[in-house]
Order: sequence, then C-alpha cells, then structure tokens
Amino acid sequence: MMPLPHHQRALWTALLLASSSMLMAQANTEATKTDAQVTQARAAALETYQGAWNVGQQRDAAELWNTIRTEQPANTEAQYNYFRSTRNSSLATNNGRIPAADQATLNSAAEELERVAPGSFESNMANFYLGYPDRAAFTDLGKAYQKAPDRTELIGPMIDRAMLDNDRPSLERWARALRTRGGLAP
Repeated sequence: MMPLPHHQRALWTALLLASSSMLMAQANTEATKTDAQVTQARAAALETYQGAWNVGQQRDAAELWNTIRTEQPANTEAQYNYFRSTRNSSLATNNGRIPAADQATLNSAAEELERVAPGSFESNMANFYLGYPDRAAFTDLGKAYQKAPDRTELIGPMIDRAMLDNDRPSLERWARALRTRGGLAP
C-alpha cells in the first residue's frame, strides 16, 4: 500500500479529529482543542484552488470549526474557517453554486464574524465571498488587502481582480504568488 501524500494525510487526520470531537460532544464532555487539533483542522479549511474538493472532508471540517467557534465565540480564525469550509462544501456539493438555504447559513456566519471581529480581514473576506462575483464585492477584497496584504487567502481573489481590471503587472504578480506560496493543488 502506497503512503498518502502529506496533504491527504493531514485531511484524513482532520477527519479523524472531527469524528472524535463529535463523540466527545455527544458524551457531554468539555474538551479544549489542542494546538495539534487546530493545526490539523486548518489543513481542511483550504481555498478551492488548494484542493478543497472533497465534500465529505469539507462537511467534517465545517462541523469541527463550528464546534470550535461555539466553544470559543471570540475566535476569529474559527469563525472564518467555518465560513470557508461551509462555503466550499456547498460549492462542491452543488456543482459550483450556492443554494438559498446554504446562502442563508453563510450570511449568518458572516454576520457572526462581523459581530465578533468588525472590519477584520476575515470579515472583509467573508463579505467579499458573499458578494462575489459582483464587481462591488471587490471593495471588501480591497479592504482585506489593506489589512493583511501577505495572506494567502488573497491570492485567488486578487488574480480575479487583476483580470477584471485588465492589470497585467498585478496578474503576473499574483500568478507568481500562487505558484510560489499559494498552496496550489497538484
């Protein structure tokens, strides 16, 4: 049997962690997520260009992030990763579309994120994705960029922005970033 690539091992580990978290919740035991569990869960909250195509993995990741955000309501990372995993799951399940029920869930998650971390990078990115592909959504992307220009979550959307603006130097810059630090799926 061939060993799994690193990213698949990380995702399977995240799935196992999600399953154990659900069992612990069912037993009404309070458990604090360890740093290792959170690190593994981060691997499952990928952008779609990073290989976030497995519906089951995305659902499990969303459930795990939902557990973490429920236990730690002020945890901006958990709030945002819940939004991303839920969005990716919906896109993968529905052939690139987000149905009304899933949209309502995403709207609620974005509102909670804005309440927890108003005007944050994560809140701006959630608002960008809620409005995407409308041109107005790119205003929120610009706000996110101003807050944290080196975050990898910007790479894909900034490529879109450069293409919309017909900005060849920016397109080359962000395409290079995708290749060198974007976690592009093989």
